[in-house]
Amino acid sequence: MSHSADAIFACMDCKVYFSLGKAFYRSMGIFNLVAYFHSGQEGDLPHSQSIYNTVLWKMLADHAGHCLNVLTGDDTSYKNLLNDPASRKIGGSGPCALSFEAYLRDWPGLQPLASSTTPWPSSPSHEIVRLPYSSFFAFEHTLQRAALQLSSQQQGLITLLVPDPIPVSIWLPRFLQRRRPASLDRYHRLSLRILHETYAPLYEGPILTPPETTSFPQEALLPSRYAHLFCPLCYKMLFLGQVFPPEQKQLLFFLHGKDPSQPNHKQHQLSRALWKMLADHTDHDLFVVLEGSWHYERHLADEWICEIGGDGPRDTPFEDYLQDWPG
Repeated sequence: MSHSADAIFACMDCKVYFSLGKAFYRSMGIFNLVAYFHSGQEGDLPHSQSIYNTVLWKMLADHAGHCLNVLTGDDTSYKNLLNDPASRKIGGSGPCALSFEAYLRDWPGLQPLASSTTPWPSSPSHEIVRLPYSSFFAFEHTLQRAALQLSSQQQGLITLLVPDPIPVSIWLPRFLQRRRPASLDRYHRLSLRILHETYAPLYEGPILTPPETTSFPQEALLPSRYAHLFCPLCYKMLFLGQVFPPEQKQLLFFLHGKDPSQPNHKQHQLSRALWKMLADHTDHDLFVVLEGSWHYERHLADEWICEIGGDGPRDTPFEDYLQDWPG
């Protein structure tokens, strides 16, 4: 892995980019496969533990729905973007550049708990999600992501809003049969409540085994909105978490889990998976796909999607994905 090249992460629609330092290759040939990125300076922290990571998470939020790409110095698109007078660099100097510190200043994603503009759910043990249409795979993906958001809680309730009654007595056992054994403990601690969109109750009960008696607050049913980083070429995606603020059109940041004291840029395993995904999909068009968009709803029910960090039969758990990765 001695060969390396300069690399950038760019929004191709807005012509905004920041340097990733060096891309170190794991193989050379017809396809140059990137292993990881590093500043190239001995002693510097991995990007997943540095200010590069914080900048990356903010850029994903700022450019959701846009075409994103990792470009290396070997690529013609890299040279074209850097030579484009309309392009802007984050972390650079010059009239069209913006320092990392200026880019991150006053960003609510740095300290979500302290943000007065961010409406937080009143109960961290309650996740409210919407099923846009009746499909088992849409049900599976939605329930799995809601469970991931509640994974740090001792007990939790998932409220699922559905447009039509669903065969939960068939779908729920099938959902559990398709889970990886190592993840089943997560579902022992969760209950499921299914409501029609008019809030008429359709089902309420444990997902696996009844938890201890717990009273969950009756609160306004504001569904979470989820986001993923998606590679349409490889059919792989990474769950980025919930979109904040949930009620406003302007997206400010993502939160994976229910603990605002642990923003995404401080979640080490999640951030490492993000950086590995960028390396694995260098020069592929990547998109942050938001719930409610055409892309999200189209792929929600797709059986062939591989979710990094998921527990379905086609998914890749974080532990397997990051095993022996040098980044």
